[in-house]
Amino acid sequence: MVPRINYNINKDIKYGHLELVDAPKIIKACRDKWFNQTLTQVNNSVVRLGIVEGEFHWHKHDADDEFFFVLHGKLLIDLDDRTLVLGQNQGVTISKGILHRPRAPKKVVMLMVETNTIEPAGDDYTFNSEITTLYPSEVSLDTPIKDLFLMEGISTRSINVCISEGLKTIGELLQFYKEQRKKFALIRNCGVKSEEELERICEKYKTMIF
Repeated sequence: MVPRINYNINKDIKYGHLELVDAPKIIKACRDKWFNQTLTQVNNSVVRLGIVEGEFHWHKHDADDEFFFVLHGKLLIDLDDRTLVLGQNQGVTISKGILHRPRAPKKVVMLMVETNTIEPAGDDYTFNSEITTLYPSEVSLDTPIKDLFLMEGISTRSINVCISEGLKTIGELLQFYKEQRKKFALIRNCGVKSEEELERICEKYKTMIF
């Protein structure tokens, strides 16, 4: 099982209509590294306050667009081919179906606007409302490499590089990583980006075999 990631995501609506939204109070009380509170609902959308520091996971929303607006700090949003940098009072809309990963090297306070049915952590994650913690589905040594595309956000090229080498499961990938002393560059057509992605995956799951 992959270790649970400690996100505190509260989907309950904190303020009803005509209630004063007190964001500074929430920010002051926050003790979490990655905190998300739904503030209010506007028609079929919700406005959320995010107080974050660190790195979220790669994810996407197949049916929902997502708007980010930075109130304080600098937010990085990784896409497959580039990184968007949002400073104070800057925002961006991430289109539905786009794989992305928000990052905050230092504390960021932001607003997010999205539909009230969206799963904040992405379509392939499960949310446990009792402990406000998110966790991926169970991963085993037999998990197919192709499943990493959605779970970890690695590129199609990296998947194809593994398959061309005969590495069809996470277990086979980890075994290669161990035997070849982390040298994915030995694989034909494995560029720098693919090498970095595959090393990141192996470092995350290496306790399963090392």
